[in-house]
Amino acid sequence: MNFSALRTPMRLRMLATLGVLALLVALFLPGPGLNLINLVDESTNGSTHKPGTGEAFTVLPEDQHFFDAQGSDTGQLHPCAGRDLLYHSHIDAGYVTRNDQGNLDVMAVNNTKVIAQDSACMRLGPDNHNGVEVSRFVVPNDPALSFLGAPGSIVWRAPFENYGNRWLPIWAGLGAFDPHHEWKVPTDFVANSVQLDLVEFEGPGDMNIYNYLPQWDRATRIIGSQDLRSTSLGVGGHGHMNWTFSQPGVYKLAWQAQGRHYDGSVERSAPVTQYWLVGEDSHVGLLPGTTQGIGNYGKRAETIRQEMGLSEPTGEPAKVVLSEQAPKLESEEVKAMVEREYFETDPPIGSGDVVVDVGYTGKELLKDPEVTLKTHVDGKTLENAVVIEVPDSATKCIAPNDPYLSNFARAAGSRLVWMTGTPGGPTPSYAFDTSDLDLAQLSEQQVIVEPGVNTPRGGVYAMGAGDGDRFASIATNANSTSTPLQLLGAQRHNVQYMMSRPGVYTEDGSVRVFHKTDPRYEFYSPIFLVGNQVINQWRQRAGVKERLPETQPSCEAAPQLSGWDPYAPELVDAPEDPPTQPDETTAPETSEAPVVEETEQPSEEVEEVEEVEEPTETTSTPEPEVPALHRIRSGHLDMALGTIDGNALAYLKDESDPANPVRRESGTFFIVVPQRAWHDDASALELDDFADGAFVLPEVQDRRMPWPGISNEAFDFQAVHPDYPTTDFSIASVLSAPQGGRLVLSASEDMKVKRQLDSADPSASIALPAFTHAHKAFWFNKPGTYEVRFAYSWVNKQGQTEQAFLDTTFEVGNLPKEEEVVEETTEPTATQKPVPPQPTSEKPQTPKQPQTSPAQPQATQPQTTKPQAAQPQTTKQPQTPKQPQAAQPQAAPPKAVPPRPAAVPKAGSTPAPPKAAAMPRPAPPLPANAPLAQGPKPPLSRQAAQEGSLEVWRGVLLGVGGFSLLLALVVYLYSRRSKTD
Repeated sequence: MNFSALRTPMRLRMLATLGVLALLVALFLPGPGLNLINLVDESTNGSTHKPGTGEAFTVLPEDQHFFDAQGSDTGQLHPCAGRDLLYHSHIDAGYVTRNDQGNLDVMAVNNTKVIAQDSACMRLGPDNHNGVEVSRFVVPNDPALSFLGAPGSIVWRAPFENYGNRWLPIWAGLGAFDPHHEWKVPTDFVANSVQLDLVEFEGPGDMNIYNYLPQWDRATRIIGSQDLRSTSLGVGGHGHMNWTFSQPGVYKLAWQAQGRHYDGSVERSAPVTQYWLVGEDSHVGLLPGTTQGIGNYGKRAETIRQEMGLSEPTGEPAKVVLSEQAPKLESEEVKAMVEREYFETDPPIGSGDVVVDVGYTGKELLKDPEVTLKTHVDGKTLENAVVIEVPDSATKCIAPNDPYLSNFARAAGSRLVWMTGTPGGPTPSYAFDTSDLDLAQLSEQQVIVEPGVNTPRGGVYAMGAGDGDRFASIATNANSTSTPLQLLGAQRHNVQYMMSRPGVYTEDGSVRVFHKTDPRYEFYSPIFLVGNQVINQWRQRAGVKERLPETQPSCEAAPQLSGWDPYAPELVDAPEDPPTQPDETTAPETSEAPVVEETEQPSEEVEEVEEVEEPTETTSTPEPEVPALHRIRSGHLDMALGTIDGNALAYLKDESDPANPVRRESGTFFIVVPQRAWHDDASALELDDFADGAFVLPEVQDRRMPWPGISNEAFDFQAVHPDYPTTDFSIASVLSAPQGGRLVLSASEDMKVKRQLDSADPSASIALPAFTHAHKAFWFNKPGTYEVRFAYSWVNKQGQTEQAFLDTTFEVGNLPKEEEVVEETTEPTATQKPVPPQPTSEKPQTPKQPQTSPAQPQATQPQTTKPQAAQPQTTKQPQTPKQPQAAQPQAAPPKAVPPRPAAVPKAGSTPAPPKAAAMPRPAPPLPANAPLAQGPKPPLSRQAAQEGSLEVWRGVLLGVGGFSLLLALVVYLYSRRSKTD
């Protein structure tokens, strides 16, 4: 008998069985070609949101009854019965997302956990910080806050300020599809925005949600229960703000969200009820002591009011009266305004249709793609900056109690407005023309215009769509209903500007073209001369002889203007040829590590800087290539500390594209602080170096600028000494800066600026409790390049101090193209007044990259320059200080020192020369699968990061699945070979 003949079929059957088993393993476990994220989602019970943790200090029983103010049981069930009371925590009280059924919803976030609104109630009770009440607020004698009540009024407030990083009494915000909580951030909403509406409101008083910083000239109103019940939220973001309630008690709110998609459909959520319990337990239907761990008043608001020199208002609140007549400006005021903004350009445009042609060059030989903007008036191309006249004859009067424009009128304090024209009218019109774009090459976002109008003090503007008698406000600084303009279709898009008072309005906006593989942007910067007084002064300065009659227009003679619903179907441009979905296989390769295992699409806000070669001496050793830095112009950023593969690393968490967050290593990026960040008044800092003003990145997000914060959410605090459960954030050294340049980080506290870090005081630091994320204001007194080394420090379990460093470059202001890179000198030179924002028709130039030397490391010498008095200026505009060269690396790592408590430099003190810190040992490269904001479970559940075990299981399942698939392939090939044998 031939036994070998029997063994061959048996062997083949065994191999076939083994191959089938391996293939089944590969199919049922994540492996190559399978959707890893979906399978992991199934392991989390199909949840739409990433896992998170939160804590409630008080949970009301299911049968909780409502008690009256005297403590008597009313027999009625409390509206918060069976719910968690949320306070002393980070809360997104209104969070627009999709629920587990895939429907648009308004949920909430308790610390890091997304929850349903019917599971919790917001609790705003008595609390104090350092013995001073923070749960109630005295309305100051400030017209910008008149919407809160008369000066001296006391309102309950959940403050924007994060007092001592303890979330007192409740740190509440709003958000939409935040990537910290979402497996996938949607990209199909028009203008990347959704709308949140307060559709119902019941309570004993009024509610207002707003933000207001000391350097602002007005508050940003977000929601007002009386007159402002809609706000716009950027998809992929969140922020914190002040919530005020005029009286204690139980407030019932109903929220509804909506967003428009690119196909024109509008997606709306069902109304969702939310409760706020404001005041003492006896004020909100609870017995005293029910709310556990709640604080006390400390120094009460009544005492604070007395110290402010205010008293309790009596009588009825003063009625807000809106002006119906244009203000008469003093001639000296107009002359100073025009002189400040004037520069040589073409004569101002008094009529015609101003059209900006939007183009995209595509990839040409040896050139990068770019967006092109060409402006013409009635077919005549303009080479210089565009100055547009908006005369008194273009005034209109907002209709009384108009449901769409009354908020603008209230913010402006006037119903009288100036309007740019419509095509063919007597006043210049404005439009963007996208006819030359190939829609087939664009993603579904096509083109977005992000306006940025700099107004005269007290001025309010809006940009939107209109037909002469009606106007839809889309982008505005009047309140938070502002969104970018979405341009869909290859056609002309007519827009209108609306301004509230005479003056010079300068535009600093951007046009983003969303090419499938290379999204890019360009800037446009028209100037608007509003009012005949201003027009005549500019004409005189420009040598134009004609003058306009200087009248004082009023609503009596002006046509009436009505509002228009921005969601009206007739305002939506339908794409002529709907573009196909981006082909992910053609996406450019990248070395960045995104949050999820997907090909990273390049963000339109991040652009690589072209490297500029500089002459060097002839040498046999070639110069090493300087890697291109990533330019970041806008979006949410975190200077983060994380633990990756057991190593503590500092890096930048870049969420400028919320759908594709990217981790950037130390020294590989620079943050642009644009000209629009300039503030003439920086007196809140009380520092002589900032007497002329400052470039400011605010702690409240401005979507036109970067929004940097600090975070230790991804750090492993199990490795920290239990007696020191914090990390310190500080400025280790300034590697280079413009002559006399100074950087200050601040936070707002009690409506005042509190300096926390100062480049002139290296001893200062910010203590961050475990798993904290916070934003600060960044102040720069000079334009130029700042290379700053930030440091995180902590005490390990052995009692030793460890540090991690993050080198960050800030490009402040627009540097001229011909500006040379020079070494900083230690010789005393005169300080120079910084250049305030100036309108320009040119694209801001890319700064030159600092050159590094292959020579031995050298220690950087401390700065010895002494501040000098500013010299009289002989030219109209001072020149921008020259960009310094980066300091050389230093010899040895610094000795570890214990974390320092946060120190604040004394007001008016002379800045000490910054000390150069030693160069730390370079951090190892970040692995491709390193998490951005994930770490081990914290000891305190209310300060929890996202669960790190998910990443481990992803790796294990991917490895098993890949091995199984490979084994099945090997068995199959071997069996085929055996058959042929």
